Amino acid sequence: MEEVVDTESTRLIVEPGSAIIGSAVEFHTSVLDSKDTSQSSIVTTDGSRINIDPLWAKDHYTYRVERQKEEKKTVEKQVICGYTCMDHDRIMTLSEEQKLVRGDRIIYEKVGAYRTIKRESPRF
Repeated sequence: MEEVVDTESTRLIVEPGSAIIGSAVEFHTSVLDSKDTSQSSIVTTDGSRINIDPLWAKDHYTYRVERQKEEKKTVEKQVICGYTCMDHDRIMTLSEEQKLVRGDRIIYEKVGAYRTIKRESPRF
């Protein structure tokens, strides 16, 4: 590049992209609320599918749940949703798992996000 660029006055900034850092990054979300319907439990989180899948192309995620307390009740179907009002902001569906409650955390692993979000749950 020295033939065409003045290296003394030019700064090259390289953006690594998710292909490089994706496997090393987690995205932390908190359960804000859940609503039981006749077909499923709708769980709203403070994260969004936009944060972990900006092209909306993935059909599954590696995740773990950190619970405030163990729930004995399992739920047949829990639809995990993002905080946006977009109908496509459904992140995933959990089947026959413990009921998620406000304050529980869902941590998405290897998502290629650009930073790890770790914060307190909002207080209402």
